[in-house]
Amino acid sequence: MEAQWQQQQQHQHRDRSAESNREFEAKQIVAYCLCGLALCALAVVVVLLLSLFEGDPPVVHVASLSLSLSSVPAPPSPSPSVVSGNWSVALSVKNNGRWCRLGWDHAQVMLFYGREFVAGTLLEKFSVAPKGEGTLEMTDGRVAAFSRDVGEWAAQAMAKDREDGGVMELTVSLLYHDDGSRYWLGWDRFVCHGLKVGFSSQNQSQVGSLLSNSTHKCT
Repeated sequence: MEAQWQQQQQHQHRDRSAESNREFEAKQIVAYCLCGLALCALAVVVVLLLSLFEGDPPVVHVASLSLSLSSVPAPPSPSPSVVSGNWSVALSVKNNGRWCRLGWDHAQVMLFYGREFVAGTLLEKFSVAPKGEGTLEMTDGRVAAFSRDVGEWAAQAMAKDREDGGVMELTVSLLYHDDGSRYWLGWDRFVCHGLKVGFSSQNQSQVGSLLSNSTHKCT
């Protein structure tokens, strides 16, 4: 009888141990699920907060663009592919951020005729308040000189476009480092295509200016 009673006690002990193990495993599963849900909720909150502070990307427009070509040689010139002159550009930047200032300590702008690089220069340090708008300007007196070998075809095409009353289509590329970005620590770019610069037949200095009907927005 005593041996039978001991066996019953052992069976009951094993049953209680198995039930306790099952309860512990169930609690572990619930705890893991709750931790997973908490992490997912935290990730969603972080993304929402970042998007709230970061806001939409800035909007960039070309406020002004001028170009004067002092030298556009043609064959049989010793350097028929070299063009030189002066250029100036100013960019209007709107900060769409709701809370953070937009600041670019490092920015440069480049001028292209077709795919040919014509000129490039640095821009002033830039900062604008949330939902504000400011202007990016050149560092070297708002006018920069250039002399560049653009290839004979491009040089001849630019000379033809510069003729009295002509229109020259240019591209401006803005390369900048967004110091306040929480998403991207490298360099980013805006490209302004289809900028039409007109040369007046009454302008003896041949300074071309951005036409009012030209595309001004950069993407």
